[in-house]
Amino acid sequence: MHELKPSSIYHDFLALRLIYHAVCLEGYTLRSYALGIVHEGFLLPLVMAISLREAAMTETTWAQWLEAPMAEASWEQHIHFMLIGYLVADMSNYPFSPGFSSSLLAHHVLSSSLAVAGLCSGRGAGYAAVCIVVPEFGSLWLNLCDMFPSRLMYLLRFGFYTLSRIVSAAAGVRYICINDVLWTRVVTSILMVGVLGNNAQVISSVHLRRLLLFICRTSKLTLVPYLMPGVPRHVEEPGQERARAAPDRPTKG
Repeated sequence: MHELKPSSIYHDFLALRLIYHAVCLEGYTLRSYALGIVHEGFLLPLVMAISLREAAMTETTWAQWLEAPMAEASWEQHIHFMLIGYLVADMSNYPFSPGFSSSLLAHHVLSSSLAVAGLCSGRGAGYAAVCIVVPEFGSLWLNLCDMFPSRLMYLLRFGFYTLSRIVSAAAGVRYICINDVLWTRVVTSILMVGVLGNNAQVISSVHLRRLLLFICRTSKLTLVPYLMPGVPRHVEEPGQERARAAPDRPTKG
């Protein structure tokens, strides 16, 4: 039924990653950014679109697609395998990327564990797929903002990253409620709290800070440095911080 196999193309990209540890940008290898953009902005949305298209062709409603069981060789299963492959491959950057922190490593371990639990779930394959594709699309803007920094990109990064976490959290709660496999409900609940806690830290310490700096610069406010300790009184141009290693560099997950 599946003539097109994006996952096979995806595996070729993963193989290329293993031989390319090139220029570092913001403490990460350039290939990490390039593959991240392909994975988060193109391949995962493409597989999700194919899955929804097949559901529409079989007259499956949106609600039925969300609550369907995880089927063998389904596109929803491919989405889980793709996330696991991407995260495991990205962890190979650890020895080569000064910016690859232990927090990001923990995020990758938790997220890949969530995907493994999702493969063992009963009902809710669609919800599980949403919990992967939507936050990965939100993380796409971390990469884009680092590669093409601007005040607009900082604003888009905050908006997309925050909104994607809200949507995925809502889908995750629904997935836990309808899942009929007890152990996956328990494991998923624990892992989801860990992942969302990490994401909340990124939003509050990095994205919100950048957004307030943007407001400070455009409205000439001077109270932001006093309201948020550690924020410099002089607001740098978006490209200036690339010349130095920023201590609050957001995780790419």
